[in-house]
Amino acid sequence: MRGVSDEELRGLRDATRVAVIPPASDGPFHTRAVADGLADLVGAPPLGAGFPESPSPEFPAVLDRFDSELRELLAGVTRPTELPWLSGSPAATARKDEPGQHESPEQ
Repeated sequence: MRGVSDEELRGLRDATRVAVIPPASDGPFHTRAVADGLADLVGAPPLGAGFPESPSPEFPAVLDRFDSELRELLAGVTRPTELPWLSGSPAATARKDEPGQHESPEQ
């Protein structure tokens, strides 16, 4: 991943559960080799067959399978506000009904 060192990626192993969704086939921006390497660094479970990119014409045919697998991956995921290392972050302290809670201070 751009901008992240291998050491930082390895640090995710103990910090959070990570899943890597590989491409169905190699493209200019997404390759199986990168997905395999990333999964190995973060300690993700073995990768499946993969999926085509969502804007591609092949994606609608696998949408139901993608939805099912994504829901399975997200089952039981902890909300960011419940993670102790985010307790002081703006996302953790913002009220749900507060307008502009997702805007940066510059906006």
